[in-house]
Amino acid sequence: MRTTVRYLVLLLLTTPLLTACEEAVDPVLEGDMPFSLYGYLDPGQDVQALRVYPIDPILEMGAPEHLGADIRLRGPSTDVALRDSIILFADGEYGHVFYARFQPDFATTYRIDARDARGREAFVNVRTPAKAELELDTATGVLGNVRMPARFINAEQVLSPRVVYSFESTRAPFAWTIPVVYGDVIRRDGQDTWAMTVDLSRDIGVLYAVTGLQPGTDPIVLNRMEVQAFVATSDWTPPGGRFDRDLLVQPGVFSNVENGFGFVGSGYVERARALPDAATLRLAGFANQ
Repeated sequence: MRTTVRYLVLLLLTTPLLTACEEAVDPVLEGDMPFSLYGYLDPGQDVQALRVYPIDPILEMGAPEHLGADIRLRGPSTDVALRDSIILFADGEYGHVFYARFQPDFATTYRIDARDARGREAFVNVRTPAKAELELDTATGVLGNVRMPARFINAEQVLSPRVVYSFESTRAPFAWTIPVVYGDVIRRDGQDTWAMTVDLSRDIGVLYAVTGLQPGTDPIVLNRMEVQAFVATSDWTPPGGRFDRDLLVQPGVFSNVENGFGFVGSGYVERARALPDAATLRLAGFANQ
C-alpha cells in the first residue's frame, strides 16, 4: 500500500498543473477556507491519493503531524474515508497525502468532502472519463521512414503520449526499456477521437542517443513497444489552453475546489502493445530478432 501511494504521489508531483509553491494567500484567509486539494481520481488504479495542504498565511509543505481532517470520497453507493499519510519527499519536506483503497468507475461523478477540526469544509465534484480504446494500425513505410498510426477512440482528452521501447543490445546492461515522449504531436480527429503517428525511424535515433549505443556497432533488437497516453476529461484544459507552470501555481487561477483552492481531476493511462514484423523493423533500422 505504501509503495502504491508513493507512486501515485510521484505522478501528482510530476504533472505541471499540480506543482505547488509558496505563495501568499491573504484573499484565502478572508474566506475562512480550510484546505487546498490537488490530485486526480484514477479509474485504472485500485488506490486513490490526494495531496492536501492546510490553508495558512503561506501555502507550504505540511509539518510532520496529522492534520486531523475528515476527507471522504462519495459516489453512487460509495462512501470511502481517506487516511492521512505523511510523506517525506526527496527535498526533505513533508507533505500530507490522503489515500484509500478504492477503484472509481468510468464515466461517473464523485464528490470529495474535506472537513477540518473546526467544521470548515471544502469540496469538489469530479467526473471520471469514459473508457477509451487505443487502436494501433500496421506499421508501414520504406527504408528510413517507417510509421505506425494510432487512434484513441471515445477519449474526451488525451495528454502526454509516449512510446515505450523494450529492446536488447550487445553492451551492458544488455536489456533496456526507454520511453520516447511525443509531446504535442497528438491531434483531435473527430468527436472524441485523437490521432498520432509513431515514427519508428526517428525513435531508433532517440534510443541510440539516450543509451550511448553506436549505430552500426551496437544493434538494437526490439522485443516490445507500447503506446501510452493519459486519458482525461475536458476539465484538465487550463486557462488559455496552455500548461504554463508560472501561471497555474497562482492560487485560484486553475481551481475547481469549492470553499478552498486546488484542482482535482480524473484520468488514467491507456496503453496498447504492438510489434511490427521483422521486415518492417529492418526498414526502420532495428536488427533481426
